Amino acid sequence: MTLTAKVAELYTDISGLVYFPEFLMKVSDVLINRSFRRTTAFATLFFGAAFFGDVSNKEWITYKQAAGYTIAVLAGSLGLGYLSKFLAGYKVMGNLQTAEANAFELLEEKKKSRAIAHLDELWERVYSYDAEMKYTEKEQLEEKVLIKEKWPLLQAQTSCLTGILLPDDASTTEVIRNLGRTKDGFVISMLYGLQQNIPLVEKKELIGFEIGKLVGWYNSSYFDTRNNAISDHYRASRTILKIKRSIGWKNKHQEIVASYIRDFWLRRIAHTLAIRVGAGITTLEAQHGRQYLNAQHFLWPTKKTDELLVQEFGVEKLKQLDEYRRSMLLQMFHSERIAERILSRAYGPNVELTTLLRADYDHEYILQELRQTPQGDYARAGLAFPAKIKQRQEQAAADKRVLDEFITEYWPAAQQDKEAYRAVRIAYHVNIDGVGRSIKRRRWKRDHHQILSALANVAQEKKQYTERIINLRKHHTLALIELLDCGQEINGLMTYRSPLYEETNAPVSLPRCPVSLKSS
Repeated sequence: MTLTAKVAELYTDISGLVYFPEFLMKVSDVLINRSFRRTTAFATLFFGAAFFGDVSNKEWITYKQAAGYTIAVLAGSLGLGYLSKFLAGYKVMGNLQTAEANAFELLEEKKKSRAIAHLDELWERVYSYDAEMKYTEKEQLEEKVLIKEKWPLLQAQTSCLTGILLPDDASTTEVIRNLGRTKDGFVISMLYGLQQNIPLVEKKELIGFEIGKLVGWYNSSYFDTRNNAISDHYRASRTILKIKRSIGWKNKHQEIVASYIRDFWLRRIAHTLAIRVGAGITTLEAQHGRQYLNAQHFLWPTKKTDELLVQEFGVEKLKQLDEYRRSMLLQMFHSERIAERILSRAYGPNVELTTLLRADYDHEYILQELRQTPQGDYARAGLAFPAKIKQRQEQAAADKRVLDEFITEYWPAAQQDKEAYRAVRIAYHVNIDGVGRSIKRRRWKRDHHQILSALANVAQEKKQYTERIINLRKHHTLALIELLDCGQEINGLMTYRSPLYEETNAPVSLPRCPVSLKSS
């Protein structure tokens, strides 16, 4: 793609996310916040000119004029700033406050409504491999029988992700403690854990899985500027930081650039969406003269909410709401294809960074030994596959052949403990304690005792390696889910049509989105 084409694409993507009154608000903030700094600079210039004019007997400006000019700069900067804020503020702040006061920030509930699908994905991509490693088919079958026997009890405890829980009892707790060997058991355990208002340490002990990251991820909606759970965990998680240190992570510059790109696009999407939802609430409510709508009518339509709206105001109001929603989203995203591209700019950096980290640490992933591959994940996310991961795959495959030769000759029983052997392969893959380098140099006859001793130490720490690999895979999966969910969310809303009425050719008076498409 040429530079001109890239610039044109960027302009298209951002044009629907720039609202002129909001831009004017930003300008006013700069004028106001920097007015005293600006005034000080000009005062220094003016009074300096007056002083040196006196010293050199030049008639530049007088001290009285310097004071007047300084006051004029201060008044002009503050005055223009507050005037701009006044002109734009009533539209921008009013719409933002309307959206926030009417459930815009409560759309995290919509994310939680997809919890079972998210847990299915986490099981398939993260936890199923360890279950296959730890449990026999007989043990998994026993869990399926247990779930079938206890289903009425379990269904009552996990029927919804939010709401009033039935009282716990010893039988419930005992059943939950014995689940997690199959997907159904995992999903039930995690749903149960998400509902419990107890410390995270207690949740982990109760259900057998670390759930804190998932709890944090559910605490914000997708289109919320505070939705930083993925990026914050990537930057600050002790487990992720240990992984980075163990591989000598060298992508610091890319991390900084990616965080700025992500934050810019996420803020633009979240702010613009909130402004336009707020404008929609104000516009549509003005037509019937009383408060009823909230942000979820625009961003979480269901058959039931549509039915309640029709009961209150009739089907024509529902048609107006549906058309306003489509108009609003088309102004922002133009089309489904462009919407996916814009969302990739906001959520794609998290996926890319974690995929690169997995490529350097997760040997099974880079060697395509799992039911997921880097190529497949990039394709699902709609991102271009980088050549350096392909090169990493080729190098990892060559390295594995050397390890296989060493294990065959010096440690043929290594694979009897699959969890320990995975830890050994990770240590080799990332060269922990130099074991990778020692094996690759093929100085086996001289150094094999030292190598085997180092690998035995790694095998003893297998639980630590398991925790790290699960944490990394879980983080990567949530980053991918977030990107895919957001694409489905916007595309679904752009094409949503209430099931309560049929398409007709009769003309309907429909309000247009009152927010201008024009960029600054």
